Amino acid sequence: MIIKDWVKKSLYTMAPPVFDKELSVSTSYIFHTERIYERAIFDRLIRFCKQYRTLTGEKAICVLMTPNNPLVAHGRKQHQVDEVEYLARAHELAEIATLGYHGHFWTDPQNLVPSSEMKGEHFLEAAFKSQFESDLQWFEKSGISHQGAYSGGWWFMNRPVLRSLIQSNFSADFSFSYAKSFQNPYSIDLMRKNEISVGAPFRVQYLEKKMVCIQNFIGCHPSPFLGDFVRNFNRLVRNANPPMIGVLNSHDYDLDDYHTLKCIEMLIHTRQFKWMSYENLTRLSNSRCQKTVILDES
Repeated sequence: MIIKDWVKKSLYTMAPPVFDKELSVSTSYIFHTERIYERAIFDRLIRFCKQYRTLTGEKAICVLMTPNNPLVAHGRKQHQVDEVEYLARAHELAEIATLGYHGHFWTDPQNLVPSSEMKGEHFLEAAFKSQFESDLQWFEKSGISHQGAYSGGWWFMNRPVLRSLIQSNFSADFSFSYAKSFQNPYSIDLMRKNEISVGAPFRVQYLEKKMVCIQNFIGCHPSPFLGDFVRNFNRLVRNANPPMIGVLNSHDYDLDDYHTLKCIEMLIHTRQFKWMSYENLTRLSNSRCQKTVILDES
C-alpha cells in the first residue's frame, strides 16, 4: 500500500465521512455506452447490469452510441464487428438494461481528431444535425428503442441540441451537471441563471413541447475507499436542498465493476438513496419540477 493510501485509510478509520442525516436522493445508474464492439467491455457491462438489478431491483440506464457514429464505426472495423453483431449485442443489453441515446458529434465526421469533436463551446450546427438525424434513423430502423432518454458525450449541450431533442420527442436528458468533471459551459450558465440547484430537476420548453432534465451527480470512484464517494458527494451537494433527484454514472470502458458494486451496496444500506427505474425516475422528476426554461428561436 502506498503512503497516500495508508494515510487515507488511517483518516477514514478515525473519522469516516458520513452523509448528512437529512440527505434523501432518488437515483439510478447511467452508462455512457460507447464500446460494446469490444467483447471484454460488453461482457463486463452485461455482468454488471445483472448484478446491479439483483442489488437494486431496477435496471441500469445504458445510453448507447449507434453503429453509424464515426468513432463506433472505426472501432467496429478494428474489432471486426459488423452492424448485425452490433445490433445483436444491443438487443442483448436491452433485455437487462434500459437503453437510451448517447451522442458524440464531430465538425468533420471524416476526421476523428480531438479538434473535430464537439464539446465545450466547439459546435457546428449543420454537422450536428446530420449526425443526429442519422443516429435517430438507426434507432427507428433497428428495432431498438431509446425510450426518449438522452445524455451527451462529454456532457455536451447547447440550445440547438436541446431544440433537436425536444422536437424529436425525447422525454428526459441527463447531460446537465454541477460536478467539475462533467460541466459544460452552456449547461452551467443555464442552471445558474435560472437558479436551479444541485439535484433539482427542471423542464426545458421549445414551442409547445417540453422535456425534463435530470442532473448527473458523480461516478462511483474506482477506489477501495468508500469514503471517497461520501466525501465527494457531500462536497457537490453541500448547498442543495433535499430531497434530490439525479443519476450516478460511468462509461462502459472505464467501469470498475467490483468497487462500483461495493459503493452501491453501501448506498443501499444507508437507506438515504432510493434506486429507481428510468420510467419512475422520469415520472418523479416531472412531478417535482419547479422551473421551466423557455427556449427562444435564436
